[in-house]
Amino acid sequence: MSYNEIIKLKSEWEKTKRVWSALIHHDEIDKISENIELIIEYIKAKDKTNCLSHIAVLKNI
Repeated sequence: MSYNEIIKLKSEWEKTKRVWSALIHHDEIDKISENIELIIEYIKAKDKTNCLSHIAVLKNI
């Protein structure tokens, strides 16, 4: 279930980041994209601790 949700989020983010790239610094866009990718990999590896820490990072970007 988590994997399906993060894949949906990634899909939505790919659509949304084009708009946000005009509004915020590109480093922030890259941080968001990178953390989404890391979360996907941590979910695949069933690494709950790292997954939750990167979700927390996303919440604070």
